[in-house]
Amino acid sequence: MTTYNDRHAIFRNSSSNYTDNEDKKIEVPPEDIILNFFELAPDFSVQGDMIKYDESLDYKIELGEVDRALVEAILASDSGIVTRSELLKAGIERGLNESSLQVSITYSPLLKHIGIDTYKLIGKNLETGTLLAHRDIVASKTKRKSLLFSDWHQGLIRLVVRCPQFNSLVVGSPSMFKSYLTDKKFRAVDENGDSFGTIGINSRGTIYGMNTFVAQKNVRENDILVIMFDILDSVAHLHIADINEFQDMVD
Repeated sequence: MTTYNDRHAIFRNSSSNYTDNEDKKIEVPPEDIILNFFELAPDFSVQGDMIKYDESLDYKIELGEVDRALVEAILASDSGIVTRSELLKAGIERGLNESSLQVSITYSPLLKHIGIDTYKLIGKNLETGTLLAHRDIVASKTKRKSLLFSDWHQGLIRLVVRCPQFNSLVVGSPSMFKSYLTDKKFRAVDENGDSFGTIGINSRGTIYGMNTFVAQKNVRENDILVIMFDILDSVAHLHIADINEFQDMVD
């Protein structure tokens, strides 16, 4: 049964795809209009501020492949709560595209974002203790930094980054280098000079665009990615450091 709060989440998530562009903004009908609509709609009934579909639905038939994977990942969880990483892992194990999964997790009307990197199914009630315990676990995991350190090295800006579990890697610019990197773009190359697209830094200093390199080089979680920014030539040199090189950096 869909509750008042759940409808809010559904309408908010369903419309969010359209609100980033002024030309595509949509107006969500007032709640009394929605309730009146479903009172007249066949196969639905309204009880107070709740809307109920009167027929039995099988999510395995009704949902597409990506949404079905997300739902089953949550149903398989003992707590009914999962992280984004857990949802990604479940989808990728089914052979689904990571980019499609990222978008679906963000905008799916089936999921409710209930905390940092934490999701549940719309309409699923959770015990407060279960939610708080899960949030503590997630908070402890998010304390690990992606950016290990940064410095000037051989006239280039060097960033040393710990790679995440999945290919979606973004890093914040260190404050001492923001003025050199913000709103810039760099051609990404490896040790052999092969090109891997473009690394960009937005106005907030967020560095993005390493995913092509990470994916094609089969980078694993916790691998050490070294990015060397050549400011004059607008080139970013990328390579994965071995244990000896990393030890030399930190000594």
